[in-house]
Amino acid sequence: MSQRRPTEKEMTLISDILKRTANYSPPEHWQDRLLVIPMRDGGMGSLKLCLDGHNQEGRKFKVQIGDLILKDNDNIDVIVSLNIDDNDQLFELDIWKINYEPTKSIST
Repeated sequence: MSQRRPTEKEMTLISDILKRTANYSPPEHWQDRLLVIPMRDGGMGSLKLCLDGHNQEGRKFKVQIGDLILKDNDNIDVIVSLNIDDNDQLFELDIWKINYEPTKSIST
């Protein structure tokens, strides 16, 4: 899949988690540099994150730095987690609807 700029809702989710995370400081101007690649996750909405269009090859998950529990418009919980890679760079926005169905419209 090709890289694209994050939507406003995706950017809000990432920003909200980062604001609640005391143990991680994102790179300077990350908002202007961020590109996303939609993941094949059954329509839940997960994204690979990359700065400046750098390739995802060879990057490995290091740790989850924060999460949110939100509701989809059908009132099912959706867990949104922000992960960094082994170089402490933004890596994934992992979105998981607890019943494994595609997300419809989660609240932010």
